[in-house]
Order: sequence, then structure tokens, then C-alpha cells
Amino acid sequence: MEAFTNIDWHPSLNDIIDDEFINIDRLECESVMYNIIRGSYKDPFKNIHEDNYDLVTNEHINCAMKQAKDITAKSKTPTTSKLVADTVMKSSERPDYSESQCPKGTPYIPGVWKKPYRFPRLSSLTAEQHALCLRVILKFSRSEIPVAPTKRDMNELQTYMNLKSVIAKEQEEYLELAKNNWDGSKISIIREDLINSKWREKYKLLQNFHKTYDEVKTIAFNSEQKIHVNFISTVLEVGRIPKLQLPIAHNRNNVNPKSVLIRKKYFSNAELKRENYVHQDINCKNLAKEHNVDLVISTSGLKCLASNLNSNYNNTWILPVYIEEYNSKNIIFIDKPLPSTAKNIMEKNTWVYKYIIKNYLLRNDPESTIITNAENADSDVDETASSEIMKNTIERNHQYNLFTIGACGESQNELMKNKIQKDYKILVRTKIDAVEELENGMMGYVKLIPKLEHQTPLGCEAVTLDEAAKQWITLTFTPNAYVIRVRIDQPTSEYLQIEKRTTSSINNELNRLYNTKGENTLLLIYNIIECMKEMNPGRYLLRHTLRNGPFASLYLETNNPGKQSINLDVIYCENQLRTIPNTPWITLDKMTPTPASKFFKRMPVMFYPSKSVNQNPTKKIKRNRRKQSKSLNKFNSENADQV
Repeated sequence: MEAFTNIDWHPSLNDIIDDEFINIDRLECESVMYNIIRGSYKDPFKNIHEDNYDLVTNEHINCAMKQAKDITAKSKTPTTSKLVADTVMKSSERPDYSESQCPKGTPYIPGVWKKPYRFPRLSSLTAEQHALCLRVILKFSRSEIPVAPTKRDMNELQTYMNLKSVIAKEQEEYLELAKNNWDGSKISIIREDLINSKWREKYKLLQNFHKTYDEVKTIAFNSEQKIHVNFISTVLEVGRIPKLQLPIAHNRNNVNPKSVLIRKKYFSNAELKRENYVHQDINCKNLAKEHNVDLVISTSGLKCLASNLNSNYNNTWILPVYIEEYNSKNIIFIDKPLPSTAKNIMEKNTWVYKYIIKNYLLRNDPESTIITNAENADSDVDETASSEIMKNTIERNHQYNLFTIGACGESQNELMKNKIQKDYKILVRTKIDAVEELENGMMGYVKLIPKLEHQTPLGCEAVTLDEAAKQWITLTFTPNAYVIRVRIDQPTSEYLQIEKRTTSSINNELNRLYNTKGENTLLLIYNIIECMKEMNPGRYLLRHTLRNGPFASLYLETNNPGKQSINLDVIYCENQLRTIPNTPWITLDKMTPTPASKFFKRMPVMFYPSKSVNQNPTKKIKRNRRKQSKSLNKFNSENADQV
């Protein structure tokens, strides 16, 4: 303490007058930093409490403890706003919706957890109205609509339509609450070791590509043309297809992301190094020549092109393109996209979960697989090509399908400037994830898609525009297949539920959620064929970045790069897959109930039901047959999105 009191608080100005910034003697005596660096600093406040020992008595101590208790008691007293909120909840006689427990004897319901925060109010609908509206969306939003709905069905539908404006207003309030309380920082990357190992192997394959490319053309995403696709036939099936084994209902089922079998099955050294390029697939080459095909592409390439349905055009991708000449005709081969340079956490987790759910739901033992072979090939393939195909049968299953893209016989307006002049043939190589035995004894082709849930207590997350577009184009070019969307709670890896989707139901989702349709993705495919059919054979890159907007740039390999050139070494200079820190909020689906919503008979994306009606519903109207039919048609056109 004595050292502290002896500090000179009014130093001389001689240092400044003498043009010295700091005098050496003063630096050694008074500079704290000088003493700290040399280890000679002494804390002036060390043991300062000892100077006051004789001034503190037991009476002072008791008085301080009493004051601390009074402050603690006051902090526990409810505030006025909290008392009002509790009074509202009590006056409404809100039932016990902790949802952490279900009544004894009930089967296990996945995803029945307590809400992460207290809702600001109760629903505008009663429990009876919630149950009625839930029955309506479950009954009428599916393709299995009764041929002749009963009078009760029509009455319930009319009641739902009368309440629709009230429901829509409350659901918007609910979504705003969920968005404001979203915290994406809690989401962590799952199995980053698998993600990085797969990316590194893809990165190594870049050594096989030419490094520099010159821009030669731009291709538009949009046009006024109406493009159609027509399935011709499946010309070849090879490999083994595993059977799907869904978990037992009403049991708790947790997916194990840490299973060692995942790496063994899908990330072994042999699997990672296996090249799977379309332009190197002998089956693709032979079938393309035999069937006079214009474009050969895999579903990976199709999904990459479909990801541009967003009006923001914010996706970045690079597709390798090869043009080969055969019998004076160009054949275009589009390979899988080159590896991404950056993904956010959600995208990384969704990608790796493709393999996690396959390990969980598929039976790969020989007794549980279906063998397909080149005997299924189209009879038009000659014997020489067929023998080569048989030699190149691979262990992983592949299906080769022929399509026509263009007008496909549909009528066109003769006055249109951009009339479709020609149809083109496409050979699509696709993979079947699994087969499922149907009720009629037939086998259905399945595409497994993971859907990770980050807001399970609040509801089901809506399928994103990118996800829906990719699923639609996958099914469009995979005949007789359907998507099984597996919803899994991301924090706990709990299996929640599955949804079966077809091209029509996914198209309805695109229309309901994003006011678009899957057919818009076909324009770019058609434009690529039309633009590249007359180009010289060679190796190209088709690239899109944010600044390209609704256009893609086509680059040709070159040894003399210019101003409009790109270099793969520059694009992949970081040598790693970066993680984008932003985790955007995903809106909740207003029409997809969770298992908990079905169990408690509540509408999705709405607050807890109230005991009394808070506002008057729409005035009753006479329910004649004409008005009921109008309500049914309106509901089907707006909300139909289920299988």
C-alpha cells in the first residue's frame, strides 16, 4: 500500500520539453510494463485486505449476510408480466402438455418432447377443432381420396375451409416465433472424418483433369419453351439391389451414426478409389451408339442441373462434359459434378446421412438382395455389344433408361417464336437404393432420402426447394420408383417417421411451398443438348457461379489461357472442404404433422388448443352439394402434396 501512495501522480513535463518521449530513469522507476517484462513488478494491492482486519467485526458480517438474503428473495418474486401470463394459462385451464410422458399403456410415440420455450398464447381453435382439421388434412391431402366422400367428410371439409383464414394467421405467428428463437450455433458436424475422407479422394481425382479452360459459350437456364420428357424403355439393369427393412413401428429406434460398418461398407479404400465416370462406362458408350443417343448423363449430373430452380441462382457447381463423335454424330457425356469447395453444416450432415440410413435400413446379405443382369437389356442391342456389357457387369447396381426430351408429341402454338424444333434422346444411368415388397406382392424401386429435423418439438421442417427439385428430377428419370423420405431428429439421431413421395406429390409440394414446378428444370437440360450438339468433340467444363445468374458458362480445355479462362488449381487452392458458418433457419411444414401431432390430435404448426373459442368462426353457410364440391376442389388444388 505504501508503494501505491508514493506514486507521483503529477510527473514533470521535462520529458516533453527535452524532446524525450519517456525518460529512462522514470521508465525504470514507474513503468509497470517495464517491471512486468523484467519480472520485478510488485502488485501494490497484494494482501490489501489485511489492512482492514481490525475494522471488520462480526456485526458487519451478519449485516452483509442479511442483505444478501433479502436480495435473493426479491429476485425470486415473480414480475407483473409473469404473473399475468401465468394467470392467463391457469384461467384457460391448459391441460398438461409437457409431453415428456404419455399415458400408461400407449405405444411409444417418437418425438414427443417438451417445447423449447413457453408459447405466448393458446390457439384460436379448441381441441375438437384441432382434431377435426387434422382429420381433414390427413384424409383429403392424400391421393387416396375417397371416390364418394361421406356427408360427414364433406361437412368436416367445409368447417376446415371456414377456419382456414384463422389457421393461416396463427400458423404465420407460430412460424415467426420459431424463426426468432432459432439458434443454429448448436448444430454440430456429424462424422466429419467420413466427409473429409470422401472429399479428399474426389480431390485426388482432379489430377486426371486438364488444368486450364477457356470460356466459349453461355447457356441460358430459362426460355418460353415447354419441355416434356417421355420414357422409352429400360435397356439394361446390372448389379445387386438390397432389400429395404423398415424399423418396427411404436418402438424407439435410434440410428447409429458412429457405427464402424458405415466406413467398412461405403468408405473403404476400394470404394473411395472406385472411379465411376459416365464417359468411361463401357455400358453407356455401347448403349449410346446402339440407340442413337444425343446425351448420356447420370442422376448426379441431373440433380446438379436441377438445383438451379431457385430464382436467386446462388448455387455454385462444375460439371465435366465430354463430346465424342460416332458415325458423324456428336454424343454428349455429362459426368458427376466436381467436388464442392464449401458447404454449411446442414448440407454436410445431410450428405453423410445418405450412407448412415443405408447402413441402418438396408439388408445387404446375399439372401436379401435381388440380382439384376444384362439379360434385361433391350433386344435391339447387338450380340457384340451385349457380350461387352456382360463382361462389364459391376457389383454396384445400375439401371440404364432411355428417354425423349423436347415436345414429345405435345401440341405447340404455331405462333410461338421459340417453337421446339427437335426432340433428343437421353440415356440416363441411375442407381436404385433398395427394393420394397408391396402389398400386392410386387417389388417397388426405392430412393432413400434423409431429412434431418432440427426443430422436432415444434414440427416437421419443410422440404427445401433444392431438395424437392433434386428429388423430382431423380424420380422423373427413374421409372417405377418412389422416394422414401426418412425423417430423423438430428440432435438425438432418433428415427421419427417416413414419407413416401412420387413425382406428382413432390410437384405439389413445389407448387404449394415455392409456387414453381419440377418441369422448369428440364429447360436447362434441353438447352445444353441444343447448344452443344454442333460443337467440336473435346473436353469441356460447364460451370455456374452466383455472378452468372440464370446462365451457365461453357469452357473448353486449352494450353493457352486468356482473360476468360479458369484454372482448377486456383479454384481448389485451399485443398479442403470449407465449412460455411451460416446455418439458415428452415421453415416448418404447415401440412405435415409429426407423430406427436397425430397422437395429441393437433394441427401442425399451431399453438396448444384452448378450452373455449377465442374468436367467432366464419358465419355458417348452407352446405349444398355445389358448395361442398367447390370446397373439395379448392382444397385439393391448394394442399394436395401427399402420396
